[in-house]
Amino acid sequence: VLPFSNSLVPVVAVLIIARLVSLCAYVVLCLQVEPVLRHSVRMDRSMLAPLLGFGGWMTVSNIVGPLMIYMDRFLIGAMVSMAAVAYYATPYEVVTRLWIVPVALMGVLFPAFATALVQDEAHAARIFERAVNYIFLSLFPVVLIIVTFAREGLGLWLGVEFTGDSSVVLQFLAVGVLINGLAQVPLGLVQGAGRPDLTAKLHLVELPFYLFVLWRLLDAYGIIGVAVAWVLRVMVDTMLLFIRASRLVSVKAAFMWRLLTMVGMALFVLVLGAMFPGVVAKAIFLLLVLFLFSIITWFVILDTDEKSLISSGFIVLRIF
Repeated sequence: VLPFSNSLVPVVAVLIIARLVSLCAYVVLCLQVEPVLRHSVRMDRSMLAPLLGFGGWMTVSNIVGPLMIYMDRFLIGAMVSMAAVAYYATPYEVVTRLWIVPVALMGVLFPAFATALVQDEAHAARIFERAVNYIFLSLFPVVLIIVTFAREGLGLWLGVEFTGDSSVVLQFLAVGVLINGLAQVPLGLVQGAGRPDLTAKLHLVELPFYLFVLWRLLDAYGIIGVAVAWVLRVMVDTMLLFIRASRLVSVKAAFMWRLLTMVGMALFVLVLGAMFPGVVAKAIFLLLVLFLFSIITWFVILDTDEKSLISSGFIVLRIF
């Protein structure tokens, strides 16, 4: 639409049309999967209360979650300036595109967890562990590159004015995206277990504390403080979700310790990458870390079945 109009009206209209097309496609697919819907549709009132309860708590999360995501920009605009919003929102929009990996996986994990928790809890635990591993293996190399070359990348793309606070914001947010990506797995497990109320209540409790910390750090450190507040919230949220998920499935203690070790080592390496001076030194550091990461992945993280899949030439690793 943009080449033909500068008005938001046709843009929003096209978005609505796209949603309607998507809705029609889903209706067609539902009729194919459940042909009985073509002939007999009736209301089962006994299902009304559980659906409203489940959907209600999901709605709470879907309202409070975005509120915590976008509140930082409102505070920056109100307390600093609208120009500062751009210096924060630009790296945010860039790095959060990495969420496409865990979000795409969530579409598969939710029904998988819902089924496995009923039929085979041990299988649910295996899915949980593999999903966490795959998200970490997918995100860490990209996050490492972003953190290491944040200043150079933003400067080359948007100009030298973005190489100051914005590059530091990008580095902090990249770390937060890595941690938050891991949190999508226990989130899917908790919701797949039919307990969206747990995540909704967690978000409701987090909101006032996050807003307070956000306000104080913004006032003290500007947009860098906002990025730090966001990362702190993500870390607390991820920790609590993993604790809750470990009560739903019997996750091996060895896996949890290995996960803590991996995340701890990753954070240490990311800090080193952010501190390295000079493009050449950063490139050497990056290549060395990625080489060591490949070795650790093969000999420590991947199990025998996963190694066999790779050795056999399969590109996509199967979770199930």
